[in-house]
Amino acid sequence: MKILLVDDEQKFVTMLAKRMALRGIEADVAYTGEEALEKAGNKKYDVAVLDIKMPGISGIQLKRKLGSLHPDLKFILSPVTALLKKRKRVSPKETFIFPNPWILNF
Repeated sequence: MKILLVDDEQKFVTMLAKRMALRGIEADVAYTGEEALEKAGNKKYDVAVLDIKMPGISGIQLKRKLGSLHPDLKFILSPVTALLKKRKRVSPKETFIFPNPWILNF
């Protein structure tokens, strides 16, 4: 499984990628929506984990763009508080929602 982690909180997303690697999960990290689009243009991912509130391209905008590039891509969106405010803009199909901070017991 190939995962793209996108979050402007660099320490958090880097730690999450390291935890996944310890469990044999391949995870690439992007700190901006623009960087995520570049990575997704060069590589196919199974899942994208997107922070909703980021400078520049928001997680919701990024979800739409990545979904256009890779229609089979699954999404996990976080944090839930930002998502609830934009509930009508996010399609529930193939989207999972997790609150921040995550509990990393996997």
